[in-house]
Amino acid sequence: MSLWHHSILAGLINGGSCVDSSSWSMSSIPSAPTQAVVTCLIGSLVREEEFLVKAIIIASGHRILTGHQDGKIWVRRISSKDPAAYKRVGALPRLKDLIKCSLNPSNYKEIRPGWRALWIRHCDVVSCLSFCQEQGLLYSSSWDRTFKVLRIGDSKCLESVVAN
Repeated sequence: MSLWHHSILAGLINGGSCVDSSSWSMSSIPSAPTQAVVTCLIGSLVREEEFLVKAIIIASGHRILTGHQDGKIWVRRISSKDPAAYKRVGALPRLKDLIKCSLNPSNYKEIRPGWRALWIRHCDVVSCLSFCQEQGLLYSSSWDRTFKVLRIGDSKCLESVVAN
């Protein structure tokens, strides 16, 4: 369990606030939102998700990208109705791209003996995220021993590299 989850769960069990017991400090987040927004974000991540959040990035344009235990990368934005809430707006790669890629058998790569999967998505826990704001690229790494380069503008997977 990551330090972030450990501190959140410890705070919930002990009756404290999620934000107060979080190992993140507001000074470490550039242009950090108000305390109410952060409380809402952390509360919604703990309550809403079926799978644990393993990595989190606060990107430009008030977007939040989270890597999950099921291999998905979720995108959230500030809700237009309630600026203190974050709304899930999609996943990376998009469903449209997954369906389009799945039609071509050459898009399937062997990840283990006898196990084939699409090259554009992670097959295991997304453990690390990095965002390059100048180029609009998201780098994600997974326990399936791959890292992927995704363009945020059109949610497209540009490259998948097997790293041992």
